[in-house]
Amino acid sequence: MGKQTLLHMGLCLCFLLMPSFAEMKSEITPSQKNHDIACKFDFTKTQKATIYLDLIQKEVYIQWNGKKYELLDITKEIIDSSSFFAENIDFDDLNFDGYQDISIALGDIDASSDVLRDYYFYDPKRDSFFRYVQDASMIQKHQEVSIFSSHKKHNEGTTHKYYNIDSNGRPFLFMQGESCWTNEKEDDAKTSYTIKGVSIKSEQVFMYDDWYTPASKQSINKERKIKKVLDFVGFKGAFLVKIMYEDQDKTYTTWINFKDLIFEEMIDENKSKF
Repeated sequence: MGKQTLLHMGLCLCFLLMPSFAEMKSEITPSQKNHDIACKFDFTKTQKATIYLDLIQKEVYIQWNGKKYELLDITKEIIDSSSFFAENIDFDDLNFDGYQDISIALGDIDASSDVLRDYYFYDPKRDSFFRYVQDASMIQKHQEVSIFSSHKKHNEGTTHKYYNIDSNGRPFLFMQGESCWTNEKEDDAKTSYTIKGVSIKSEQVFMYDDWYTPASKQSINKERKIKKVLDFVGFKGAFLVKIMYEDQDKTYTTWINFKDLIFEEMIDENKSKF
């Protein structure tokens, strides 16, 4: 996959279940030994789990702490062979909660660097896995601000989706961008952003003249109404947002630190119900 994708493949040993693996005998029944494939992975820093593919039932489930967790809504065509684990599965902690999240590729990863993936997240409060993100591509983690983004290419440019994390560890869509080529050479693009709503977090926050400006003595009041997001840039470990805001019936533009803003959740058309 391309360098832009920040998913790190964990050390994973894939194997056919055989009697020699004594430590796994208690987790599987004899009827499963001939048609299950398993893959051990580091679920947390101190605990391992095993993800299974049932070739007959066409289901994927995880065994952890003596309990079975089924991953629902897996595309049946993807799990029809023993190459499933080697070609279609990956692990990463996208919501920064200490549990490895599981991604399932929805196509041939050798055919395209931006193959679509579904992402399953473990919810410790409900003790279950949920498919919170669907049809994502070229995931990038932005740990400095605890968000991640998906970048899906199309004929005219790229669709960008930005996900924040709520207090329960659930990722949610807060901003979407559309980049379109501005010339035939396809070496320059213009991006427009869509949000449901955004407000200023504190009574007074700093404003910046541009995204590369190191400091500012100006501030903006919490009561100012933000009308649009015009740009979003990461620079030296910080993320700055260019906004258009209203003040006494006039509109102005400025840059604000992402951490000083509160974004409302958008409806993600690709998200499954839960």
